[in-house]
Amino acid sequence: ARRGRRPARSDARRGHRAKMAMACWLAALALNGGQSGPCTSPAQSWLSSVRPSIALSSAEAIELSLLAMQGGDIDGGAALWLRFSAPSFCLAAIEPWGAPALALAVRDSKSQYSLLADSRLAIEFPTEPVERFDSDGIAVSWHEVELELRPGGRFDSEGYTAAKLGWENEWSSKGWCTRHVSWHDFRPAFRPGIGQEEWPRICG
Repeated sequence: ARRGRRPARSDARRGHRAKMAMACWLAALALNGGQSGPCTSPAQSWLSSVRPSIALSSAEAIELSLLAMQGGDIDGGAALWLRFSAPSFCLAAIEPWGAPALALAVRDSKSQYSLLADSRLAIEFPTEPVERFDSDGIAVSWHEVELELRPGGRFDSEGYTAAKLGWENEWSSKGWCTRHVSWHDFRPAFRPGIGQEEWPRICG
């Protein structure tokens, strides 16, 4: 199966680019079947038209999901999360799982998921993905994802890691879809994250 392709940039794992330009590029790639093209402003709700696509790599599908709410359309971004999710997927503590409940959690400043709408959000893939086939022969790709808070969300500015995600995608006829996400939070108000345990200190 075609796994998709990555955009041409000097460092595929740590691309230095504007978040909204990247989200727009990924959306255009998905909408145009693998051919990047013009896209309207991410502030406009193009999200409703974006679907999983074999044109997107596993990492790109993750980036698109994580950037979906950065343009201000939280409801549209939550709906996109559902479309890019496997039937069995749900985020911890969001019950019943669905776009309205996810959007509500993102709007709640007391929820760890409000990070998804924080304008300072920057995404990093610090390690290479781990790819395998599960017992049913389905291709699975696991990614370590760092969610960092940086001034203006710029990749050329200093910040700190707010959370680390273990993100697992599975391949389907539609493209890469989210199978599981573990969310380990480092922010004092949310650590260690829902369903997580504190990580032991190695030093100090």
